[in-house]
Amino acid sequence: QKELSDAKKLIDYLNLIGKNLLIYAGIIAAIALIYYLAGLVIKKNVNFIKLLSITATSIIPYVILGMIASPILGKIWAPLTMVALIVGAIYSIVIFLTLINEEIKFDNNDMKIYFHLICLSILVIAGYYLFMNMFTSAITGEFDDILNMFS
Repeated sequence: QKELSDAKKLIDYLNLIGKNLLIYAGIIAAIALIYYLAGLVIKKNVNFIKLLSITATSIIPYVILGMIASPILGKIWAPLTMVALIVGAIYSIVIFLTLINEEIKFDNNDMKIYFHLICLSILVIAGYYLFMNMFTSAITGEFDDILNMFS
């Protein structure tokens, strides 16, 4: 019990919240940047600030359901945690794709599908690379070095 209270004293909550805020801001900016660059490639007139606001707006359901409601529901019944995470993620993706389709107009449906497929593939590959990089660095003991880059 004493060790747990000592561990809680060692956690710097403001530093932890700041790192998480930077990580989420980086994710939002990366998604908006990928869609902005893809919009420029297909010669569509897109506004980067508008894409940032679309991305930030669409991530709200995931944050509410995944980060706030999920731990509370986990206290009631553990599988509800996973349900809340999945529902929040799917709802966020649906909102994001709907808002992007309203912002970037396409002439045919095939072009819209290929556009989203390419952009989401780039994001999944980049996310997988970052995940594997963090996973292997955690195994080799270099994980603290990665987290300290935000300090």
